Amino acid sequence: MTLRAKQRLTSTALIAFAIWPLVHRGLVAQYGITPWKFMGFAMYCMPKVEPLVNVYAYYGDRRAEIDPRQAEMSDLRRELARFVIFRGVWGELLAPDRIGEVALGILTRAEKLQVVVTEGYLDRETWRLAARERVYDYHATPRANAAESPQLRKSLDRSINRVLRRGPRRAAGSPGGSD
Repeated sequence: MTLRAKQRLTSTALIAFAIWPLVHRGLVAQYGITPWKFMGFAMYCMPKVEPLVNVYAYYGDRRAEIDPRQAEMSDLRRELARFVIFRGVWGELLAPDRIGEVALGILTRAEKLQVVVTEGYLDRETWRLAARERVYDYHATPRANAAESPQLRKSLDRSINRVLRRGPRRAAGSPGGSD
């Protein structure tokens, strides 16, 4: 590698390193991705707040809140835990579609399902944490390709269980982390 190529490589890396915090800040503001991931410096500006997820089923004009702690809701409980972990990282780029599918599969008599995700964010005007609520509606409709292959389902279950067993990772040097 010539000296000129090394200089170009170094200057490109320095420019990318200088611009990335601005890009990361824009992603955090626009899509709500976590400021704690993707090598951003915004992690020093906001505490880590996990989203709160509520699931409601509609039977005619009646609305019922679903309690995922019930024994028959183990699949829903697993999907909720998975969603909270990944939504914390990907923000609004990750919709709770899988929660809707699993809940509608369990609650076969429900006509409509509503997933309400409440997340904390830093309000630019007051500089305080505020709550933002986002509602996702899912309607019970018959689908042609509702059946998944058993191999795919087993593979997804293994990945989800691995993530749930491992739990959230902690950075070295942080409280509870390994040094």
